Parts: sequence; structure tokens; C-alpha cells
Amino acid sequence: MALATYPLAASKLGLTEGLYWDDPVGGPTMRGITLTTLRNNRAAIGLSAADAVTVATLKALTEEDARKIWKAGYWDRACCDRLPIGLDYAVFDIAINSGPAKAVELLQEALGLHDDGIFGNMTEGTAAKCNVPATIARMNALRVKFMVKLRNWKPNSAGWADRVATVTADAIALA
Repeated sequence: MALATYPLAASKLGLTEGLYWDDPVGGPTMRGITLTTLRNNRAAIGLSAADAVTVATLKALTEEDARKIWKAGYWDRACCDRLPIGLDYAVFDIAINSGPAKAVELLQEALGLHDDGIFGNMTEGTAAKCNVPATIARMNALRVKFMVKLRNWKPNSAGWADRVATVTADAIALA
């Protein structure tokens, strides 16, 4: 449904995800990608299982390679291409911050479905018929409710709240 939205979503994400830092909770992170995520998605950037993936590999991650990982590890895993335009972008941004399963779970909750985090026919069909702007707003309200319970909310609260507000507005504008 919305694969054409990915380049725009990736461009917006490229503006919000920073360069290297050692996150006290998530560990070494570059462009929103943790060392573990890079190891799990190494094939997306042409690395084999035999290739060592170290902090140096992470620090050298280009935006082009980050976009490949964002696509394979987040956009595809959260089934964003099966969602209406606007909703796809909002789900993608949640997937980057909290993982694809949490993104799908929050989407399902916003749609009034059983929130198991598994994207299936029921989620897809309900999303296809939903009021997209209202669902985006509900889902991002649920996102904030989830985020305030995270142990790293306090030091990140201002930036994360701004990000959610911006994503909500941008996603609704796309819808």
C-alpha cells in the first residue's frame, strides 16, 4: 500500500537520529542503530555471518547503510508497506524507537484489536478501513504513555516528546 512513503520516512528519520553515542540503556548506537541491531541486520549491508561487527563497524556506518537497515530491520518487520500512507510513517518511527513488535502492538491497541505485536490479516484489514488521522493520534498518545514508563524517559523526555509531536503532525499531514 505505502512502499512509496519509505524514502520520505527515511529522510525524516535521518534528520532525527543522531550520530554515534553510547546509550546507557541501549548501548553503542549510530544513526539510531544499536550494535546488536547491526549484528542482527548485517546482511542488509552486505556483511556475512563471518564478518566481525564491532563498535568500529558501527561508528563507520553511513547513512546509506543505515537506510538499508532501517528498511529491513524496521519498515519491513513492522509491515509498514501494508499500511495506509501516514500510518506507515508513524508505525515506522515507533519501530525505530521501540522495536517493530512494540510498534505493531501500539497500532493494534489504537485500532481496538488484541495487541499481540504480530502483524496479520486482521491488523492489515482493520488498518485499511480506519480513520487514519485519528488512529495516528491515538497510537502516538499510547506511545507516549508507554515511553513515560521507560527508565530512560527522564533524560530523553523533552526530545522524545518533541519527536512524537512532530511525527504525529507529519504523519497526519501525509494521510
